[in-house]
Amino acid sequence: MSRCPTSGREEMKSFQRSILHALIAAVLVLVTTNFGQAQQQSTATPTPLPSPAQLATNPFPPAQYIRPHNYDQRNIKLDLRFDWEKEQAIGTATITFAPTLKDVRIVEFDAGSMTVGNVRLAAGTALKYEYDEKKEKLAVSLDRAYQPTDEVTIVVSYHTNRPPIAGIGLNFLKPGPDDPGRPQQIWSNGEPESNHFWFPCFDHPNDFVTTEIVATVKKPFIVISNGALISTKENSDGTRTFDWKMDVPHATYLTSVVIGDYVPITGKYAGIPVTTNVYRDQVQEGRVCGETAGNGEVLLRKNRGEVSVPKIRTNDCT
Repeated sequence: MSRCPTSGREEMKSFQRSILHALIAAVLVLVTTNFGQAQQQSTATPTPLPSPAQLATNPFPPAQYIRPHNYDQRNIKLDLRFDWEKEQAIGTATITFAPTLKDVRIVEFDAGSMTVGNVRLAAGTALKYEYDEKKEKLAVSLDRAYQPTDEVTIVVSYHTNRPPIAGIGLNFLKPGPDDPGRPQQIWSNGEPESNHFWFPCFDHPNDFVTTEIVATVKKPFIVISNGALISTKENSDGTRTFDWKMDVPHATYLTSVVIGDYVPITGKYAGIPVTTNVYRDQVQEGRVCGETAGNGEVLLRKNRGEVSVPKIRTNDCT
């Protein structure tokens, strides 16, 4: 076994010392840099406080409040038909409520872009009312003072008019010069407080209500709405009447309706019935869409803790 010369060993030791010094220098640079950054962060300039002028002009965020009303909505039943040319819903809103204060004689509902024909008790007694179009309010004078132990049902006969802003309330889609092949469709948009443009109600999400929508449309249109389809009636004048009922209380803005020439596609996901409604020329796409929507809806509800999902219904509104 040969031995390295003494000069070779010295050169090797010198090289190792150079490498060690370089590593120590690199570590010192990193430590110094991090320490400097930490010092800068610890001595960072705090966010300045608002100036007195700013506090004087706008000291707080915009006010948020719950609008007061003197009753509790219990149920709203709509019985409607539709005029495609005038783009109107025509019919009645039957509103059941209970006073939350003593001696309630006047109740006020949100109602925008409407023409009110009359207001009466469910028993038939005519009631006085005032409709303020600018304030979008319908004030109804009751026949006597009612107490919190009472439950009152009134019927409002009305028809809608075009809302002041496109896209809210009821939307009528029809063929036109720019799109002659466009399919006819009606769909509602009530979020966040726009459903009072197609039916009178207390249109604020802090008062939950059950709903029923009875809608009559010409064939071959169908009606899709909240809850369960209770019945479908064939009428002698070429129309059909659909009765949808939602017995789970919900905010009024969630009440919805969609009308069009749709084909329902039924299926199941994880044993849960799924119904997807699509246009007649989109059945194949609808089957794929229905499977995807069902998967997503079930997963979403399970993630929310809603393990029991009795039925899912989706709708393609393209």
